[in-house]
Amino acid sequence: MLITTIILIGTIIWVYILSVLKRAKLSAFYFITGSLGLFLILMALSRPYGIWLFSTIVTRGIGLFGSLSGMFTAFYRENLIEIQNTHDTILMFVDYECSGIIETTAFWSLIAFYPVYSRKERTIIG
Repeated sequence: MLITTIILIGTIIWVYILSVLKRAKLSAFYFITGSLGLFLILMALSRPYGIWLFSTIVTRGIGLFGSLSGMFTAFYRENLIEIQNTHDTILMFVDYECSGIIETTAFWSLIAFYPVYSRKERTIIG
């Protein structure tokens, strides 16, 4: 409950700051504030389900390659990749850092406030 309240209050403050920067025609500060704020909001909202979704997509994609090549085995429920060689076994866990969610939210945040494209173009690119 506390996290939800903090996110809501932060979003309201962020939108107000954006409106002030837009009226003052400070486009560089508008872009930086908008991108950073949207990134933080998306990261806060993606904690439980977004990370699970992206980790599952990465594990299933890698598992498809592993099943075709026979080089490794992927365990989908655990988001785990097992690589066996002659000496030992390597286990790689696909988690928050490996799922690509940080890069995806950064890209969406930058595209959303990039001033060159129209809204329709930004939506399609994002």
